[in-house]
Amino acid sequence: MFRTLLLLAAFAAVVGGPLVNLSHYWNHNPLYGFGWFALVLAGVLTVQRLDRLPRYRPDTNRLLAPLILLLLLLWVPLRTIQVGNPDWRVLDTLFLLSAIAVTLLLIDRLFGRGWARTLAFPLLFLLVALPWPVKVENAVTLHSLLSVGQTAQTLLGWFGYQVQASGYEIQTEFGISHLAEACSGIRSFHLALVGGLFLGAFLRLTLLRRVLLLILCAATAYLINVARVIALVSIMLHSHSQDTMTLWHDRIGWGSQLLFIGLMFAEAIFLSMFKWDRPRREVAGESGVIRQAMREAPRGHCFLLTAIILLAVGSHLAAEHWYRWHEQRASGMAYATGWKLVDQLPDPNIRERDIPLLVREQLAYEDARLYTWLDPNGALWQLMWLRFDGSTYSAFAHNIHQPETCLPSQNFSLVENCPPLVMEIDGERFSWQHQVYQRDNIVLQLFFNKTATGPLLVDGSERDWSALGRLRQAWQGYRISNAQVMHLSVFAPYSPEVAQTLAEGYLSRFIEEAVIPAQAHEDEPN
Repeated sequence: MFRTLLLLAAFAAVVGGPLVNLSHYWNHNPLYGFGWFALVLAGVLTVQRLDRLPRYRPDTNRLLAPLILLLLLLWVPLRTIQVGNPDWRVLDTLFLLSAIAVTLLLIDRLFGRGWARTLAFPLLFLLVALPWPVKVENAVTLHSLLSVGQTAQTLLGWFGYQVQASGYEIQTEFGISHLAEACSGIRSFHLALVGGLFLGAFLRLTLLRRVLLLILCAATAYLINVARVIALVSIMLHSHSQDTMTLWHDRIGWGSQLLFIGLMFAEAIFLSMFKWDRPRREVAGESGVIRQAMREAPRGHCFLLTAIILLAVGSHLAAEHWYRWHEQRASGMAYATGWKLVDQLPDPNIRERDIPLLVREQLAYEDARLYTWLDPNGALWQLMWLRFDGSTYSAFAHNIHQPETCLPSQNFSLVENCPPLVMEIDGERFSWQHQVYQRDNIVLQLFFNKTATGPLLVDGSERDWSALGRLRQAWQGYRISNAQVMHLSVFAPYSPEVAQTLAEGYLSRFIEEAVIPAQAHEDEPN
């Protein structure tokens, strides 16, 4: 019984580590909220294969155990870097791949290559829950939006509706349908990939049929997105109201997703019905092998299993100790969390607005405010403030949603990067990045700042997000949490100098003071 529990603890320690960090994506990034569901599907595929497991035959290769321990030793620097950069997606990929490799090697060592081969696909299926590289994610999203818009315009024209697909929106005489809000973009492709791979494996389709199923699922996802856009635009055209389209947004969204799931099941069942290729040879499992293997296989491997648990858990403890040690050394230094927004509006002409739907869907913030007003020249200003608590990923994953990657989906193109606006508040230096965008004849000037808790002041607006910069951040023991983000924008063709002067005046009225925790004052030397 003890050896069985030790074996289960070793598997849990190896697989659980990467999944804990991935859960931040699943909880805080709506694009990857399906991750928990993918974990359940991987469990279903594992259970399905239990009756196909052959009699266990441990691999006697003596290199397997050292290789397993070597891979786990690499977790110490890997986990240390990841704590300081929880949003660095390449680390999640390396972390999960190494965990899958260790798990398969351990299964091979204890139970034999037949077990490892049978259980390989359910473990590799977990890779679908990994976040995509940012550039690939943005490319797929933006290109799919453009294609969906053009196709929707063509089909609506066939039915006599005069609409214009301009970039990432469809313009009508009654309003605009933003494609970033009207279709789920990359989410549908995620669902197509997860659903196609799961159904192909669950129904035990041949490799050729699985490839065909993935193609059918991807094509269906595209057509569902087009149909969703057409439905929303048609509602706006018939009701003569953009607000009515907004009311139907979520209903049509959920309905289209349910329809998509139903069509995927139908396509998978269709491909499994007809015997138009060579039948696949199945290997029948032996009854009662699992209970016997779990009882007998760990014998003689207690040291290996104990070392696996200690290394897997110890990598997390070592990383935590590394950052706490640096934070204790910096306790007597200035320790700032950023700045505090005023509680009351500084001007009666300023109006508070609702946070846009796209922001609510894409960013898992804890608190937010949006203000708009007109300056004496009649130019429209907008200030958006977001606060993130308790999740380092949720806080600084906002670097993924940089304006130059998000504003293009609203048809704005980057024109110029201007010198930043630097302000000193209560002795702390803050920097607002200044960018100029344009859409047709509309000029948008944007100032944005990101700050977070950390040794000294962690200013995300100036942080080096390159690989070398991230490694340097981890080496210096900097980790961040409890961040806040501010975007201040003006729709006016002001010169950069005039826009900065006006922006500095407004920011000085909205920002009350710099925030320095009481503990920092207590730790400061007299």
